[in-house]
Amino acid sequence: MKSKNIKDNKKVSFDFEILDSYEAGIALRGHEVKSIRQGNVNIRGSYASVRGSEIFLCDMTVARFNKTGKEVDEKRDRKLLLKKREILKIQKSLDTKGVTCMIKRIYLKRGLIKAEIVVARGRKKHDKRRLLRERSLDREAAQAMKKRIRT
Repeated sequence: MKSKNIKDNKKVSFDFEILDSYEAGIALRGHEVKSIRQGNVNIRGSYASVRGSEIFLCDMTVARFNKTGKEVDEKRDRKLLLKKREILKIQKSLDTKGVTCMIKRIYLKRGLIKAEIVVARGRKKHDKRRLLRERSLDREAAQAMKKRIRT
């Protein structure tokens, strides 16, 4: 199914080792939907937390829609819509030390706003350096292969 990216948090895949990924709906208000569709959302630093048998998205800023005259809370916690077994699985993995749950991207799928939630473990500085080195080597190898094929 084709989906349209609204916002992407590229630092997540660099700073964290992704262990698991989930697709979740977000419980939003009308003006928030309009604002997110325009791209007025900030997901940097946002995370998901489990409270009881529900999971909430924290620290996601949705800017006020320009036509809304009323005062709105831009940083309110929003409920994520996941199946109960997925929430239990996330909660179990969050009990492990050094593991966190955060949002990787927000996108439109069949007219609905969805969030890609990832369970991740933080990378050490030397792991990040190794990752950069591997990416650069892969890029150089691909360029060399491309030159080789042309000649």
